[in-house]
Amino acid sequence: MQKMRHGVALLLVIIIGGTLLALGVITARIVYNTLWTTRALFDKERAYWLASGGLELASARIDKNHAWFTDMPPPSGNIKAWLAGSAIGERFVLGRGEVKVVREREGGRVYSIGCFSQARAFICGELIDGNLENRKEL
Repeated sequence: MQKMRHGVALLLVIIIGGTLLALGVITARIVYNTLWTTRALFDKERAYWLASGGLELASARIDKNHAWFTDMPPPSGNIKAWLAGSAIGERFVLGRGEVKVVREREGGRVYSIGCFSQARAFICGELIDGNLENRKEL
C-alpha cells in the first residue's frame, strides 16, 4: 500500500511538472510573437516616415529645379518591384534606414521608398501646378 502511494505521488508530480512546463513554453511563445509583431510594426512606421521625408526632399528639389527628374516613366506591371529594384533615384542613408526618391521624367508622379530593417513603405505624390499633391501610400 505504501509503494502505491509513492507511485501516485510521483505520477502527480510528473503531471503537474509537465503542465507547468507546457504553460511556460506557451507563455514564452506568446511573448516572443508579441515582441516580434511589435517590432515589425515599429519598423513599418519608421519606414513610412522615412518615405514621407523623401517626398518632402523631392518637393524641395522640384521647387529649386522644376525639370528635376531621376528616371523614365515606370514600365507597366508591378510598380513596387520596379521602385525597389531597377528604378533610378536618389538614395540617402539615415541611421539604420534608407530612402530612395524617384521622379518620372515626363510623368507627373514622384515616388519615395522608405526602408528600415526588413520593412518597406512606398509613397506616391502627384505634381499639380508645380506642387506635390495627392500623397498616398502604395
